[in-house]
Order: sequence, then C-alpha cells, then structure tokens
Amino acid sequence: MNLMTDLTSALIVVVTDNSSHRERLRGILTAARYRVLLVSDFETAEARIAGGGVDLVVMRLSPGPQKRPVLESIASLEKRHAELPIVVLCDRESNGEPPGLAITHGASNSGRLRVVQEADLIPTARALIERRPLLNQPERNGSASIISLQGAKGGVGASTVALNLAALLARQGQTILAELRPGLGTLASYFRLRRKIRTIEDLAATGADRIQAADLEDCLWPCHEIPGLRILFGPCSLERDLDWAASISQILRTAAGTVDYVVADLPHYFSGVNRAALRATDYFLLVLERDPLCLQAGKLMLGALESENLLPHSTAAVGVSRVPLAAPVGLPEMEQELNVPVLGSVPPDPDLCLRAYQAQTAVVALDPESILAASYARLAEALPAALRARRPRLA
Repeated sequence: MNLMTDLTSALIVVVTDNSSHRERLRGILTAARYRVLLVSDFETAEARIAGGGVDLVVMRLSPGPQKRPVLESIASLEKRHAELPIVVLCDRESNGEPPGLAITHGASNSGRLRVVQEADLIPTARALIERRPLLNQPERNGSASIISLQGAKGGVGASTVALNLAALLARQGQTILAELRPGLGTLASYFRLRRKIRTIEDLAATGADRIQAADLEDCLWPCHEIPGLRILFGPCSLERDLDWAASISQILRTAAGTVDYVVADLPHYFSGVNRAALRATDYFLLVLERDPLCLQAGKLMLGALESENLLPHSTAAVGVSRVPLAAPVGLPEMEQELNVPVLGSVPPDPDLCLRAYQAQTAVVALDPESILAASYARLAEALPAALRARRPRLA
C-alpha cells in the first residue's frame, strides 16, 4: 500500500467562525490533498465526528475572553473521541499565554492533541494521521481475509453494503468483490456493463478441480472508479446445473491466495453455495432491516446456520434502514434477539443511493463526506481486530 496515498485521502474537520481563516485553511489542506469539511461551531463538529470517518480535527483559535469555554470544549471532545487527533492553531501572539495552554485546561497529555502555529499545520497533520490505527492490511501468508455478507431476507440491501465495504477495503489493499450465487446477479446491472463479460458461471463451468488463478483473473472486472477493487460478477442467465458448492470453495481458495481482501456477496437463502462459502469465511455479516419481521428472519437464519455448525467464529449483524421508519428496532434489542454483536447501522438516504447508482459507483466513492458514507466507514473500522485474530479456515 502507498502510505502517502492513504494519508492524503484523510478527512479533516476544520472548526472556525472566522471566514478568512476558513478559506485560508481550506486552501492549505486541499493543496496537500486532504478532504476538508468546514464547520463554524463545536455542536456541528461533534455531530459530524459522531457520524464516523473523520481522521483529524483542526481548530483555529484567536486570543479573546471566550478562550476558556473553547478549551473546555476541546477537552470534552478529546475525552469523548479517544482516538481522534486534534490540532489547535494559535496566533503567534497569544496575550502571553503559552501554546500548551489547552493541555492545562483538561486535555490529556497523550500526544493526540497539538497546539501549533499555522505554518506547522501540514507536518503536524501528517504525523498525527499516520499515528492513527488504520485498517491494517493482513500479512500476505497466502490466505486473504474473507468477509461474507448475507441478507436475512431478499431485498434488504446486502449487495449495496458489500459493494461499499469492498470499496473501503480497496483503499487498504487489493480487494475482490465476489457475487457468489448460482442465479442471476445484480452487480452487472448496477454497473450497466455494455460488453459481454466472463462471470462466476464461466468459472464453475470450467470444473472445480481445474480452476486456477489465471482463470479467476480472466473473470475479474476492474472497477476504474474505485482503484484496487475488482469484481467477480454473478451469472447473467438463469441457474445452470453445475457443481456450484465445489466451485465456490475453489474460487474462494484461489482468490484468497491472490489479493488482500475477498468480500463475498452470498444469496439470502440457505443453500449449498452458502454452506461452501461460510466454511471458508473469516468474518460473517448478516444484513437486516431494522423492523420486527426482518429481525425474526435473521434470528431464524442464524439458528439454522448454527445448527449445522456453519457460523464463522467471527459473526456480527448490520442494521439497514432503506427508508425512514417510524419505530426502528433498537440496536440493543437486535443484539439481544440475534445473540451476536451489531457491528453498525446504515441510515436511510435514498437520494444519495440513487445518485450513486446513476454514477455507477459506490456511495463511499461518490460522496465520502456524507453521513451514509460515514456509516460504512464505521463498519469497515470495526473489522480490523477480528481480521487480525482470525483462524485460517482454508486448508
């Protein structure tokens, strides 16, 4: 991974109520290829930070009688977001107060908060962002991380979650998004491909014992809008009578040896394909809508998988709201009913989803600063510990 590319894609929230400061800081940071979100107050900044996906906060302070409340807000922000680095910019002349004043007003001396002059902003930002725990690439030991997603029932948006998660992982390493299903796929329609492509059906027709890395490479479609991501599309025709289960096992085994991450989009129904994929999966995400009916469907699905000893050692759920619900099921209730962690919740934004479809790309690539993209970023950020601790399942 090119570390510099990763660092300069970071999102920085700039807090200042001075318009001249705002535009100057925007110019400095965007020239260094950072993404910038400008806000004028702490409340707005806190709401955006809570949405996830923020890598650094920059605050522009000037000497004045309101400094102490501002510094108390900084200390509170640092306390609530333990891993988020903060840079406070001060004027050269600060009425005789030392640059370290913020620390004496309650901010911890952890190295995550820096009080610097504007000239030192970029090197300080680079140093703090580089220290942040990034989504570590797995060690290339011949077995990539395999993350499988399945809907609790049809139409919950599992393919959309899989696409956005794969797009985020592609920033950290080479990623394959595999549409593992014997029936008609949907991703080819999403990207509106105008030429005939080789799909998972062509691989399965080759015969499981004959699928090699070169055969897989020939069927991968590079997503030019999302560097690092290639897609293995599902069939473009009705299901054929092939040994799908054996083919899925070999495809995953082959893919795991060639890239850093494999994201598998599984059918929502219980099948031999799911069984084969789950036996090779490191991390399983069940995608369900936050309504009582879908919750019960998810509970039944997890029970069926557990009864056959198919649940991977790392299993979690993702709550999705495709449209605003009057009374969505709470995340604690979902965890209690499903008896697995709820890794995150995806809020409704049908207009943004439509724009992403029209642009033939993922939401996280089209509008990375949106609340919807931030929810996917939180989902990706929650995976590293599980991926590092995974048990190899491919023999």
